[in-house]
Amino acid sequence: MKKLLLILSSFFCLALASYGFSIYTQNFDGTTVGGAIGDAGFKFGKKVYASPNSQNGIDATEVGGWFPNTAGGSSAVDAGDNGSAAMIKTWTDFGYAPDFENNQSQRSLQFVDITITDEMLSAGTINGSVDYKIGDSFDGTAAQAGAFLKVLDVSNGWSEIAYSQAAYDGLSTDWQSASWSISLSGIGAVAGDLLQVGLYNESQNYTANGTWSDNISVSAVPEPSTYALLAGFAAFLFVAIRRRK
Repeated sequence: MKKLLLILSSFFCLALASYGFSIYTQNFDGTTVGGAIGDAGFKFGKKVYASPNSQNGIDATEVGGWFPNTAGGSSAVDAGDNGSAAMIKTWTDFGYAPDFENNQSQRSLQFVDITITDEMLSAGTINGSVDYKIGDSFDGTAAQAGAFLKVLDVSNGWSEIAYSQAAYDGLSTDWQSASWSISLSGIGAVAGDLLQVGLYNESQNYTANGTWSDNISVSAVPEPSTYALLAGFAAFLFVAIRRRK
């Protein structure tokens, strides 16, 4: 019995260790100040909406946009002022030749693509966090910015099957932290699909919305049901050990 409990205890510890692991981190300290965030692996995209989206998500009608392969002009690596060597500044790229109409809202996206693995699917939940600071030029009532997680179905025309975002506090002037999560369970995601980790800035009619972001971190953690299962197993071990004594 003692040997069995030891084996079960070891299994339990390994199970806990296998859950909760880092997927992606980026503090931009390895990039050149004044350079492009494409050097840090970021891509750029832009979407145009008929009206502004809400702060809590995407609920406006999409009417245009484009997605090149490298980071565009609405971002740059800046010197850090939060104890780090570098950070990035992002803003809405309205373009040299306007591709939108009056009062339509534009959202610039800077993102990295991460291939979803079986281990990420087994964990079930993806957590993201980021430090941010609102720029000197930011209209906290007419503009918005934040960070997002998106899951794309690679085998089905890169269709979006899950989305989650954290909105920055546009009225804050100090460094803040934001965190958010997305579930991979029950959405049909498979190994080989893509998880996009990114930042967004949105506004209309050339409204200022510059922000700084730093210390992006993404990790996989168990679903609450998995924690409950492991907790139940821990309770079983505790009772078994107590009875053995």
